[in-house]
Amino acid sequence: MIARKVGQQKGQSDNADDFRRIFIIRVHQLLDLGYRKLTPTDWSNHKEPAITGELVRSMEEITEDPHLKAFRHFEVHDDPHVNAPGRLGENRYRLDIKVVSSQRLPKSRFPFEAKRLGKRHPVTKYVGPEGLGCFLRGDYGATEDDAGMLGYVQLDTAENWAGKIQAKFEEPHNNFAVCDNYTWREYPMRSGPTYTYRTRHDRVSLGRPIDIYHTLLMFC
Repeated sequence: MIARKVGQQKGQSDNADDFRRIFIIRVHQLLDLGYRKLTPTDWSNHKEPAITGELVRSMEEITEDPHLKAFRHFEVHDDPHVNAPGRLGENRYRLDIKVVSSQRLPKSRFPFEAKRLGKRHPVTKYVGPEGLGCFLRGDYGATEDDAGMLGYVQLDTAENWAGKIQAKFEEPHNNFAVCDNYTWREYPMRSGPTYTYRTRHDRVSLGRPIDIYHTLLMFC
């Protein structure tokens, strides 16, 4: 939830929350439209950067379509740098995808980290230090309340991978700090991706939790 600013009225906070929820839905609708412009089986053996690059390209085409006015304020960035204290120039972290909307100020931003799921690309990499761990440590999304993980499924079914990810979160003594009552569950997006799930994680070092929207995209 977005914290209410000092002097901000309840209605103002509610409006900001509503706008953020709509923004998250729009981001995932844009993601789905971009994905549907691709031929998934063409990418069954490609590495993550190649898939992400094509996905971003097709999402950009959606933002430039005059018939899709809902996305005309959106920008999609491929492999953008993350500005963080103590990390300058080429030492900065790099996200896989960042979606930005200039419809309101300050601009709304939504970061994605992507990982392949398939042979030699197990769930441990998806939830590991270079996957979900980037958000849990605050390397990515340190000032955000929500973010997205993309799983590029190149083997088996999305349902089976969803079950494997859920099982990881439910392992005893895990390090994912999943909040009570916000464990892995389906999160249907209106006119959005077929396989989207949500979890919430405590980030004690940052003093703020983060909602993660997990979207599994089929590429096999």
